[in-house]
Amino acid sequence: MGYKDQTKGQLINELKELRERLSGLEETTDKLTGLYNREYFLDLAECEFIRSRRFQRPLSVILITIKDFDLIKSKNNEKVVEQVLLEVTNRCKLKIRDLDYFGRYDEDKFVLLLPEADKSAIQKIAERLGSFVSSSPISTESGNLNVTLCLGGVEIAETYTVLEEFLSKAEEALLSAEQEGSESNIVIK
Repeated sequence: MGYKDQTKGQLINELKELRERLSGLEETTDKLTGLYNREYFLDLAECEFIRSRRFQRPLSVILITIKDFDLIKSKNNEKVVEQVLLEVTNRCKLKIRDLDYFGRYDEDKFVLLLPEADKSAIQKIAERLGSFVSSSPISTESGNLNVTLCLGGVEIAETYTVLEEFLSKAEEALLSAEQEGSESNIVIK
């Protein structure tokens, strides 16, 4: 009888540990998209930033936003907005490398950390993402929506001493992409 109780107790403890690990996983991902949430992404990015600087390896980041997202939100219900965010996420996932870190940075903003990618690689990846997402309308319950991305990217530089400087440059590039209104909507600094 003691053996059965011990086995049962062990199973209960294992179940508790699995539940804790699962709840920890939920804390690392965005509920809607399943991407890394901002906090967890920043933890991963900090590790890659340090590795890149220490070993003098290329590292790049691309910030991505949906052009005219506020207009999409104002004209559609929450479910349609979620459908757009999910489809953009899924399309982007199809065009990134397995070693890249993809996260949700803000409500309509995504972030892509690209280890071992230099400035020319950023340009290619940004163009691939932008053209793939806009290549066909997104099907929603309110009909098809044409979606365009704005992308701002930057390669790590020796002058960046902290991750925040690196991400700040990507924010500047994204802002330029949003303001320029060019056909490509891509700015790489």
